[in-house]
Amino acid sequence: MRKQDKLGLIVLAVIIGLIILLVAILVDPAFAKGEEAEVWILMKPGDYVNVRMEPRKKSQIIGFLDAGDSCYTDWKTKNGFLHVYGVGESDGWVYKWYVVTDKPEIVDEYYTVSAKKRVLCRRGVSGPRVKGRLGWMKNGTRVKVYCIAGEWAITSRGYVKSEWLEVDPS
Repeated sequence: MRKQDKLGLIVLAVIIGLIILLVAILVDPAFAKGEEAEVWILMKPGDYVNVRMEPRKKSQIIGFLDAGDSCYTDWKTKNGFLHVYGVGESDGWVYKWYVVTDKPEIVDEYYTVSAKKRVLCRRGVSGPRVKGRLGWMKNGTRVKVYCIAGEWAITSRGYVKSEWLEVDPS
């Protein structure tokens, strides 16, 4: 292969890589780390998440965010925590499993699982699965859905992808 052909392939690969990066940033705002963005807390109504002074489980609690509350983040993460602003008088850290980029909608209705395979129940958004037999739901399972935020829903069994849920007709 000629030297010019190799150089052309390298330039083409770099251009394709930049296009993929641009598409990822436009499609998923969480990908564009470093830019401040508004985020919401996805939990059962009435529940809350602790805002901590430092990104550690035993760090001092400096505030609370209720289910559905919003705040801002710079997408800085550490030890499973997300750095947030707009919580009282200072910034702090919240556990990232409860943060979504879409505003939650309170549903409080029964839904039916509509999937060809089993649906995984998680302990938080993209978190680990719920252990035991409650960690999976089969097609046709009826489940209480509390809130939906974009691609995630909080149910009586845990967090699941909302694409696998349909409003229960009964």
